[in-house]
Parts: sequence; C-alpha cells; structure tokens
Amino acid sequence: YTLAGEGGISLSSQEFTNLLATWCDKYPIISIEDGMAENDWDGWKLLTDQLGKKVQLVGDDLFVTNTKILR
Repeated sequence: YTLAGEGGISLSSQEFTNLLATWCDKYPIISIEDGMAENDWDGWKLLTDQLGKKVQLVGDDLFVTNTKILR
C-alpha cells in the first residue's frame, strides 16, 4: 500500500492494518470501506482479525467486481 499523501511510503498489508488500527483507536471511526485491495486476501484476513469486532468492514470493490465471491 503506497500512501501518496505521506511522501509515497509503501506499507505491507500488516503495516497498513496496524495504521488503520491506530486511526481507529485515535478517532471515532465506525466503518472502513475497501480497507484492503480487492485481491489482497491475506490483508483482508489481517484486517478482519484485528478490527472486525471494533468497526464495520465493507468490501464494496471486493464484492462488486467479483460476484462469484458471494456464491
């Protein structure tokens, strides 16, 4: 994950998950939409394990682009 607004730093899925978790602790975030790339299955697992009981995780791009996932 490349953060253009932060000087283009690149983060692994775990590092990005940790960053999102930090923001959720610091700010009243109740929902994250498209928190991980649609093909980053390991990232979605990390995100769900770490934040799934604290915030609503929405996979709009994940499900809209591949309806076979829902079947």
